[in-house]
Amino acid sequence: MSDISSKPLPDWWQRERQTRQIRILLLLVFLLGLIAYFYWVSAYGVIGGQGGIPFDTSNHVSFIHVDEKGNPSLYAIRSDGTDIRRLTLESDKSNKQNPMWSADGKTVFYSSTNNPNQVMQIYIMGSGGAKQLTYGTGNKFSPTPVLSSNLITFLTQGAVKTVLTNGEDVHQVMPLPHAGHSEGGDEAMSQQGELKGPYLWAEYSPAGESLAAIQSLSSEDNPHNMGAFSAGDQVIRAIVKGKDAFLDSGREVGACWEPKGKRLLGTFAEYHIPKDSDGKPSKDAPPEYQLPQFKDVDIVSGMRIFNLEDGKQGSKPIFLAFGYTLEPRNPTWSPDGILVAFEVWVHKKGGEKALKGISVLDVSKDMVFAIRSQANMDEFKTMLPATSEGSPMHPVFSPDGARILFELAKAKGGRDICVVNTDGTGFKNLTLSLGGENSQAVWAPLKKQ
Repeated sequence: MSDISSKPLPDWWQRERQTRQIRILLLLVFLLGLIAYFYWVSAYGVIGGQGGIPFDTSNHVSFIHVDEKGNPSLYAIRSDGTDIRRLTLESDKSNKQNPMWSADGKTVFYSSTNNPNQVMQIYIMGSGGAKQLTYGTGNKFSPTPVLSSNLITFLTQGAVKTVLTNGEDVHQVMPLPHAGHSEGGDEAMSQQGELKGPYLWAEYSPAGESLAAIQSLSSEDNPHNMGAFSAGDQVIRAIVKGKDAFLDSGREVGACWEPKGKRLLGTFAEYHIPKDSDGKPSKDAPPEYQLPQFKDVDIVSGMRIFNLEDGKQGSKPIFLAFGYTLEPRNPTWSPDGILVAFEVWVHKKGGEKALKGISVLDVSKDMVFAIRSQANMDEFKTMLPATSEGSPMHPVFSPDGARILFELAKAKGGRDICVVNTDGTGFKNLTLSLGGENSQAVWAPLKKQ
């Protein structure tokens, strides 16, 4: 009796077994490819790999340049006026706004209409050129990195949203759902929490624990009682420890975070103190306006520092201007938390306002700068006064706190990017030779990581 197992297999059987082995191998390769693709998407999202800008960006600033033909480009330049570079392609004639460096100084985020639908979207600029991060309808503005994470915030259709720096996971963070029903909110806060209106600015604190935003209010968005607020007001709101808080309100509201801390600086103008029929501040007025010094005051402008550490919301005024005198705008805070720079605007007859210049205050001192009269207005000094040559605007402290970057709106038209030491010396016009309109300048981090 012969041993069947010792006989060689037929050719057709060997071919079938080889075919099955090849199929299994192809399946394994396909599965490994899917796994690799999953990890690639998780790491790089919709933009793929994006290397850093191929030069040392430390001590550089980026800005938007509009040439004589009206074509906007994204530029970078050293703060001594050398090494000027166009970052976007010369062929890219799209509208561009709001440049902002990443925390590591390797890339620049900005808004642009460089897409088939010409919708303002968020882009990231690196060694691979500009890549689109956001999609869909609705213009997107003001990309701002969240320093403690790989998120950026941006504004779209009046809301505040976040997106990962790889273009994945878009989420809305303001307005919050049921904002008026936060823990500990009393009836007034519940009413105020329902106030509606588009958000104009938003930024997370350096540690990413709190989110501050500026909201614009109108009677169309809020047809019912607005409590202490009026139509046309702008409101500083903050989400602290999951609670929605109202910090300040008025016209021309501004805010900025302490670069290395948890304090928020807020500016406001023309806040109308709510009064009862007897002329006294009403219960809707913030507690500080119940003090005797505000007895005969109807309108106040100023700056306050809010300490939001550990969920607290204590504040202290550092600048107050009573009546139609001065108002602060566009504040910036030095990295050490000692100095604050801001625009100073003067009220003129007939309701007009004129830029007085840029002032710098030492906020480490426990004092309040109070403006009550024309004499106080004349005495209040500006480090960079407006002159017949132009008006300085939009100050920004350098990462080392030694200099201030600003725009110079020239009397004959156009704007230049300038830099000056914090004591007013060392003035330099960085874009004088470039011509055109130069604006929205921001510093790169102190050292490219």
